[in-house]
Amino acid sequence: MAADISGPAQGTAGQSLTFDGQGSTSGAPLSSIQWDFGDGTTDSGNLTVNHTYQNPGTYTVLLTLANDNGQNNTAVQQVTIQAAPAANQPPQPAIQADATTVEAGGTVNFDASGSSAGSPVTSYDWDFGDGNTGSGQLASNTFTQPGTYNVTLTITDQNGQSATSTQSVTVNPKAQPDPLTASISAPATADVGQPVTFDGQQSTSAGPLNSIQWDFGDGSTGGGTSLSDLVTDHTYQQPGTYTVQLTLSNDLNQTNTASFDIDVQAAPLPPPPPAQAIADQPQLQPPTAEIAGPDQAAVGEAIVFDGGYSQADSPIVQYQWGFGDGATADGMGTTHAFAAPGVYNVTLNIVDENGQSSNASHFIEIVDTAAAQPPAEQPTPTPEPAQAEPTQAPAEQPTPTPEPTQLPVEQPTPEPPVAQPAPAQPPTAVIDGPMQVQAGVPVSFSSRNSQPGSSAIVQLQWGFGDGVTDDQPETSHTFPAGGQYQVTLTVVDENGLSATDQLLVSAGPSQAEIDAQQQAEAQRQAEEQANLQAQQQAQEQAAVEAQRQAEEEAQRQAQEAQRQAEQEAQRQAEQDAQQQAEEEARRLAEEAQQQAQEQQQQQPDAAPQDGASDGGN
Repeated sequence: MAADISGPAQGTAGQSLTFDGQGSTSGAPLSSIQWDFGDGTTDSGNLTVNHTYQNPGTYTVLLTLANDNGQNNTAVQQVTIQAAPAANQPPQPAIQADATTVEAGGTVNFDASGSSAGSPVTSYDWDFGDGNTGSGQLASNTFTQPGTYNVTLTITDQNGQSATSTQSVTVNPKAQPDPLTASISAPATADVGQPVTFDGQQSTSAGPLNSIQWDFGDGSTGGGTSLSDLVTDHTYQQPGTYTVQLTLSNDLNQTNTASFDIDVQAAPLPPPPPAQAIADQPQLQPPTAEIAGPDQAAVGEAIVFDGGYSQADSPIVQYQWGFGDGATADGMGTTHAFAAPGVYNVTLNIVDENGQSSNASHFIEIVDTAAAQPPAEQPTPTPEPAQAEPTQAPAEQPTPTPEPTQLPVEQPTPEPPVAQPAPAQPPTAVIDGPMQVQAGVPVSFSSRNSQPGSSAIVQLQWGFGDGVTDDQPETSHTFPAGGQYQVTLTVVDENGLSATDQLLVSAGPSQAEIDAQQQAEAQRQAEEQANLQAQQQAQEQAAVEAQRQAEEEAQRQAQEAQRQAEQEAQRQAEQDAQQQAEEEARRLAEEAQQQAQEQQQQQPDAAPQDGASDGGN
């Protein structure tokens, strides 16, 4: 919390001064409001108080606040009190302003509470120098134009005495806001089908934005009014160089546009599948159209044409006939009658469920049966109409009875053959579309460059190599997965003639497939890292185990060496003891033998003495 005092900095003895603490702030309800006016008097309970000093001097005003959270704070303000003027002395106005220099449009607060008078003041009149006026001990004015203004205060006491004071206020021109600057941050290149992020967050504005508009250069736009619209994603469907524009507007009526060129390239071709994978994929062959029908027929004759002998690896879903005379028909088999003689090119176009197609042609001659009949008056049988030779007289026929020879009837000269119409020219099918796409991203295909032959194109059939077809001149298709697709376009004209164009499209992995591959790669790397860590741990454990076994082996070998050394020492000691014992026994034996020999040597000398003694007895 923070205590705050708003009040005059000066006054006169006997004048009532107002002190305001409403500018104080607290995060909890106030529990105590204490004023100390510095002259021995206090007040409490109110944030706004009035106080009158009786003696001149400088006093320290204290406002102490406390709230329910146990917080407290004290604000301090000094006030200088001057002696009251003598009675019947003119008043002495004093102006206190909270600012003497402002910008155009700024407000200045004025305070006349520091004025003094010998008699009670009855009016405070203000002239702010800009045509505005005010009244009261406290006043304020907003200066709208730059310049220097002399603010005049006139006070009048109850005796009608008045005095004037002036305060100068300087108003500076309002500072112009910084210009609005739009900025675009984005990669300089991208691939078709790849989402591109355009970032306008580096744009600067002195005021809040109220409009954010994106133009991606391909007919697509975006934007809004939220700051989040400064960042947007866009995906280009066709390669080329596009100029992206970001147009911003703010509450200060400022507008600015930034431009950015991006080069969109065709998506890279996906890596070719392994040879084995290609070998394992079934290769679907296009169908083969066949027409069964006569080579010749008469005008007006109902002729049956059969396409049932056509062959296909996949079910045939469309049969389209053209008879060369402007008529067409659908179905596996059809019947048609020609209205005029001539040679006609009958065509059959078939399409299977994979969009693959095939064409077949069959020429038929239509003859006028009336023109081919023999003359009405003929004396003798004539050959078949096809073999008649009207310009040659018939051979003389033998008769059983003599009769006068009849002259042949004059045959009419045959009319020159009617010129046959030139065979109708088929249309030309042309596919306009990309050869490299991304799976899961819509791609546009067009037949606009296809050309009619002898008659207008009346039917189109698209096949996209994934079981999907369409019949619109302009179409959009989304390939479901990465791979190669044979896109076909078959156009049929009013004569039933058709043409087919093919385009091999390579579809790169879809974003989902890319994400899955990246996820799989991340999982593989994580597994490799885990395996590596496991191997390292196993190696560390093996090293620890090897060290332990080495220490145990060293300890065992040391113990064994010590045991062997002890055994050897014991054996050596036993051997030395035995040897000493043997030597001692041998020495003792030698000593005993020597003593025996010495005794034996002493016995012969004693024997004669004994004998002599015996003889004397």
